[in-house]
Amino acid sequence: MVEHFRMKTNVLWLTGLSLLALWGLTPFVPRFGLLPMVLVFVCMMLTSFFCSHYLNKITESSQRATVLSFKGLAFNAAYGIIGILYAGLITGLRQKTEGLHPGWTTLAVENEAFRQSITFFPWYLAGVLLLVLACCWLHFRQTGAGAAGLEVNGRAIE
Repeated sequence: MVEHFRMKTNVLWLTGLSLLALWGLTPFVPRFGLLPMVLVFVCMMLTSFFCSHYLNKITESSQRATVLSFKGLAFNAAYGIIGILYAGLITGLRQKTEGLHPGWTTLAVENEAFRQSITFFPWYLAGVLLLVLACCWLHFRQTGAGAAGLEVNGRAIE
């Protein structure tokens, strides 16, 4: 993909595939529900690969290890923050489900809370993507770099 498409095209493909994967998880279809989960993992691997590829492309060789280490740190921090947010979400959903269905077993409450939590994933991604898009738009608007393309340290990213 990096050899045949521009960065913008790859980002759009990754965005579409990620949203498709997360929307595909929400119905909880037996057996076929594994397909969207496989697509989620593919999207995660592509995200990491694209980030590394494009960072390698724009980073001086003397700084490459530092930049890629920071990328790894940023990914781990994001996973940690998402994990904390998810723990809060699942706790809230469990309490809500227990209140609505006091006769249910603990396992039934946990299963229902998990099922409900999955419906938040595509909305979370859409919200994060809109936030990133807004930040990029503001940055390009202030720097005037939007029309000419993305350049870092005099190196163009395509």
